[in-house]
Amino acid sequence: SLSAGSTTMFSVTLVNPASPQTAVTPKVAALGGKPIAEQAFDMAALGGQGSWSTITVTESTTVAGSLNTLTLRLRPSTPLLESQTVSLTGLTGTQTPDAATLDLSGPDAAKFAP
Repeated sequence: SLSAGSTTMFSVTLVNPASPQTAVTPKVAALGGKPIAEQAFDMAALGGQGSWSTITVTESTTVAGSLNTLTLRLRPSTPLLESQTVSLTGLTGTQTPDAATLDLSGPDAAKFAP
């Protein structure tokens, strides 16, 4: 059994595809008893390409209408070149006007060119 509120960690060993493919996103569900609906993991795997080994976001507040600072943490599994672009999408439904770029702050903001 798995305890509610406790993190459970396990590993599975698989043979990667013979050639690179589009990464797949693992999903998990609990069946029977008290079921838990299927949910996708936060990252994809088995693509033979780079992936994000860490990708988290925290917010400074959840109060409606308040200024909210999102802190994003990224850790690529392979180095990113200066010529590459990191794209952040999906921040919809805010009262911030649409813009092609957003002002960044924080200790690593200078790593990103507007």
